[in-house]
Amino acid sequence: MATLAELNPVEQWDRQDNDRRIRLRPKTMGEYFQAEHPLLVPLPDEVFETGFVSSVRVDRYGQVSVRPAH
Repeated sequence: MATLAELNPVEQWDRQDNDRRIRLRPKTMGEYFQAEHPLLVPLPDEVFETGFVSSVRVDRYGQVSVRPAH
């Protein structure tokens, strides 16, 4: 019987990505992440809006007006 970890391909992809090298770069993705990890800061505790919903208008020429000046 397979374990949950064996059934979850994300962990396998993550391990494979750690060994991935982008073209001729000298380090693997895992090595770059190890260097960046200490510099990461936690997300803020307060909730913040990450986007907004709006209606847009398309004219007969296919031009879209987004947040036009009033």
